[in-house]
Amino acid sequence: MIRRFLGLIRAIPRLPLLFLLFLGIVLLAWSWWKGWSLPEFRGARFEYSNGATLLEEVHEIGQLISARYYGEVIHSHLEQQEAEDWELLTLLFDEVKRMYERHYQSAKDMPVRRTEAQIKLDAYNRFLQNANTLSEPGWFQEVLLNVTGNPAACLEQIRTTSWEAFSTQHGETLMRLRRRYRQEVLGNPSLVYLGRGEVLMGYNLNQLDSLHLLRRADSLILQLDPVVIAAEINPWYRPPADGKPGVPGFEAVRESGSITPGMIQQVKAGCKTDLLREAHRHGIVALAERSAEETLLGFFQLLTPPGDTLRVVDIQHSQRWQDIEGWTRDGKIDAAEWIAIREAARNDSLSHTWLPLIAQRIGTWGQTLEWNLMR
Repeated sequence: MIRRFLGLIRAIPRLPLLFLLFLGIVLLAWSWWKGWSLPEFRGARFEYSNGATLLEEVHEIGQLISARYYGEVIHSHLEQQEAEDWELLTLLFDEVKRMYERHYQSAKDMPVRRTEAQIKLDAYNRFLQNANTLSEPGWFQEVLLNVTGNPAACLEQIRTTSWEAFSTQHGETLMRLRRRYRQEVLGNPSLVYLGRGEVLMGYNLNQLDSLHLLRRADSLILQLDPVVIAAEINPWYRPPADGKPGVPGFEAVRESGSITPGMIQQVKAGCKTDLLREAHRHGIVALAERSAEETLLGFFQLLTPPGDTLRVVDIQHSQRWQDIEGWTRDGKIDAAEWIAIREAARNDSLSHTWLPLIAQRIGTWGQTLEWNLMR
């Protein structure tokens, strides 16, 4: 039997080499076409057929710009100083706290029997006698007189509480007094700039991998976070022409006092931060998501073989992005959100990548207290 079978095989004529090569190419092309499909979710893992080719096509897009915001913002040097002042205020608070605590403990340790009220009064008087040794004695005299209406009670609150609790309760008053002190005592220069520019937002598709895609019925779910692709002041500068004024990116609204190049640079950087915040406030993230979903739906439909129905592309953000959206939705951070942010930053080694997102959403101290506590 075996000899007969081998004889039959030898009897079959050999096919020409070129025909065999052609047949192999046809078979490979047919198997490639039959295997083309979008990723499908089966059980607890992603199953791909020709997935590497699909991702390569997506990666070639690179950055997808899906939303654009153009606007005008105004930023002042005073706003910039307020952000920097918050760190200074923490140092002044500690300075007052240490001085008063020292006088309080000294009065309490005196070998004379006195009531608590007498001890506090003695400590207060000693503090007043030495207040001129503070780095900014006039400033803190203003605080003691205006924060609680009772300087002695204010000192007691400083002694018995933390800076975080004190600043949360009296933050707005502290900054209002600080602004007045800068203008009336320090002779603060005035510098205000108007900035015109645009923000481009979209998605980095070159970072997409198989773990970011999920196919469910006629929907394709992508887990992607939006990114700011560009945020520039004055990308469309129009110079003066035919007697008409030009459109500069930066325009000085007010300049008085001793203005330095460093101050101008700070204010211009503040305009860019404000522009980002305004873009978020006007819903650039939602617009970028909707636009990208429509664009990617058309793109993926071109890649699907006949008979494979795809009707929806749904972009879903990561849990970290959803947290940021929740923390900053109302443009400020409350006490509970502040605790959550501190805890997340403490436990997340990548916090340096998402903390700037919060800055973009809520800006500087003029809009929120807690962001500067974090800084």
